[in-house]
Amino acid sequence: MGGGGHRGRCDDAGGRDGRRRARRAGAARLGLARATGQPFDCDPVHVEAVLGFTTAIAGAGPEAREGLFGVPVGVPTNAPALDRALGLAGRDPAWTR
Repeated sequence: MGGGGHRGRCDDAGGRDGRRRARRAGAARLGLARATGQPFDCDPVHVEAVLGFTTAIAGAGPEAREGLFGVPVGVPTNAPALDRALGLAGRDPAWTR
């Protein structure tokens, strides 16, 4: 996130290393946006990829989550994909501060 009212974004910076940095930066930006009450936008393609990954890890059992994600948080099945991905990763999508 930059200054000047920029909104948090999750972008693909290109290449494997760039995508890895983008994922980490996206997670940090989401946390910062939520903590400061700012909106967060993420490309739907990226959200679906994260949802697929978190769904697979959650289905693999606790040993697959260990050290990576917390215990899944209940999120309604009709919630936005990002909220469902966060819940599967053990994060409360309603958290703000």
